[in-house]
Amino acid sequence: MIFLIKNTWKIIKINFEELIVFLLCYHAASILIVYNFYSSSIDFALKKAGYSYITAENVMSFIKNPISILLITANMLIMIVLVGFEIICLLENYRASNYNVQLKAYKIFLVGIFKVGKIIKDGNILKVIPGLMIVPFISIHFIIQEVSSIKILNYLAQSIYESFHYKDMIYLLIFVILVVSLLSAFIFPFVTLGEKNAIDAFLVSFRVIGGKAKKSFRYLIEWNIMLSIFILLINALAIVISALIISLLYSSDVALANLLIVYDWIKLLSGFFSNMVGIAGNIAFIFSIYSLYRFNTLEEYKDELNIYTALTNKTFKAATFMISLLIVVIEFVYSYKMIEKSTQIAQEILVTTQVTAHRGGASYAPENTMIALKAAVEVKADYAEIDVQETRDGVVVLLHDSSLKRTTGYNKYIWEVNYDEVARLDAGSKFGSKFAGEKIPTLDEVIEYCKGKLNLNIEIKNNRHNENIAQRVLEVIEENDAQDFCVITSMDYALLGDVKEINPDIRTGYILKMAYGNFENNVNADFLSIKHTYATKKVITAAHSCGKEVHVWTVNSRSDIERMKLLDVDNIITDRPVTVREVLASEQSGAGFIELLKIITR
Repeated sequence: MIFLIKNTWKIIKINFEELIVFLLCYHAASILIVYNFYSSSIDFALKKAGYSYITAENVMSFIKNPISILLITANMLIMIVLVGFEIICLLENYRASNYNVQLKAYKIFLVGIFKVGKIIKDGNILKVIPGLMIVPFISIHFIIQEVSSIKILNYLAQSIYESFHYKDMIYLLIFVILVVSLLSAFIFPFVTLGEKNAIDAFLVSFRVIGGKAKKSFRYLIEWNIMLSIFILLINALAIVISALIISLLYSSDVALANLLIVYDWIKLLSGFFSNMVGIAGNIAFIFSIYSLYRFNTLEEYKDELNIYTALTNKTFKAATFMISLLIVVIEFVYSYKMIEKSTQIAQEILVTTQVTAHRGGASYAPENTMIALKAAVEVKADYAEIDVQETRDGVVVLLHDSSLKRTTGYNKYIWEVNYDEVARLDAGSKFGSKFAGEKIPTLDEVIEYCKGKLNLNIEIKNNRHNENIAQRVLEVIEENDAQDFCVITSMDYALLGDVKEINPDIRTGYILKMAYGNFENNVNADFLSIKHTYATKKVITAAHSCGKEVHVWTVNSRSDIERMKLLDVDNIITDRPVTVREVLASEQSGAGFIELLKIITR
């Protein structure tokens, strides 16, 4: 075993830097491809299935829809093709390293393309497919992490487990899949590096390894245990380093909220990291065993490797440079867009209850002001709930009450004054002297600030003096290209109908002070926003079964937060975002873990 580990490290080390560059670029590109296809296909399938969201209660009926089956199958095929191509690239790189030939990162990619072209030309593409049975085994770390983190996978796994009467059969099936995957470990190298037939490769692999088969498979299992330990150590190191950096930048309460958000992302990204390490590490180890038992085959194909690595003419260099530059530019653009949309991506992908700062962050600063929204961003709320009305001259501003008196001391209604008057008012002094001079912001200003930082729950207040409020709010959202991170809510169901008539794609929520009847079937509401005292398991299950999320308001006590978590609500609207985040994390990761994070961030 020690000899194999040393040999594996030797193969990796020879071209280590270029291999890392290839893996980072390839996995970054793969994530962008998979996420964009996943996001657009799931949105399309949801519309066709008549749902607004995927929930634990509707996931099975969603999956059974023919369009969903087709698109999910397409997603899986894309991922399998990407992994299969990566395995071919890695095998060619390790074969080159075996002869002390160092391939540049772009050449690893291009050699993979040439190899695939040769396989297709020789008519062997179907013979490679059985080799893909190795994917579950080499991606086991990734699969476990992502099933626990990614919403649709988590819901699907839960539904299958809960609906299956014979739980032992599930464990047996998983065991059989992993065993078959393990037994297929040497098909791919024998097919791609020497043999012409997958069945022959399977048989030859056992014949060549001979009596060492049992030992070889045991070594593979031990190697994966070592990889798992390595991944866990890197994950723990990332959390500690993040905690130390965040503790230097923020006060203790805010630091904890930021760290818990970072921790969620570390869990997600560690899945991708484990996938990269799992595939590259396992293929290196498998190649190490293969090279020991099948050295003659490697010698026979040394000429083919020389042909690949001899491509150094000017035309080839120019072409590869342009291809590499194009890939880098595309990745940069998509990466920027993903960072800009990080708040929406978290909502779409992660298994987590979202946290909304009530009235923009009213416990930290004057309600519905820019400084309150900045506080909501600082404590890493997922959403800010804001209230909007329009002035006499049609400007949409943030204001909860119809009257300006409570927040500014100006005894007039919002529909009686023009924006110029509103802009001169002091909306901060009543909250505290240090906030003196804080203004009432316009919706346009708020959306511009929140883009890429914070999702917005825009509650439209129908004061019976703003007939065109729905139109004006939508105009502001559309002018700022903010549809992806804004939702519109109201207690006025007819107003939501106006919103949907103008823009059917904008997400809407119906605010309910009480929860009785079949309100979950309201077609103009994509989700329900319910007073937390009326949130029951029956209400939430009914809403989820119709593909609607449930947001609850206004939840501030720890006991109520814990109850909402147990009810599986989707979003908690609160004046205490940090406390909510802490309670949610304690439920998921354990109170002891949260206390440890508190100690680190002090």
